[in-house]
Amino acid sequence: MDLLVNGLVIAELKAIDLVNSVWDAQIISHLKLTNLKLGYLINFNVSLIKNGIKDSGIESHEEAKAQSFRGAFVRWFVAKKVDNNFLK
Repeated sequence: MDLLVNGLVIAELKAIDLVNSVWDAQIISHLKLTNLKLGYLINFNVSLIKNGIKDSGIESHEEAKAQSFRGAFVRWFVAKKVDNNFLK
C-alpha cells in the first residue's frame, strides 16, 4: 500500500507502461485487510493523469461514487500534487 487517504481510500502508485492484474489483486487484498471499500491504482506514465486512475473496490463503483470517495480523493490528490514536496 503506497498511500492511505483520510483512512478511507487506498492508493497504489505506479509509473509503468502496462498495468498488471496482480496490482488489482494487491489492492483488493489491502482493502480486505483494512476493512476499507475503495482503492485506486494510479499510473503516472500517461499524458493525462485522469487516464491513469483506475478504481478497484469491494463495493460497486456506483456505490463508492455515491459516497463521493473519488471526489474527495481527486481533490486531495490535486492539492498534494501542487505541493512541490509531494512524492519526493
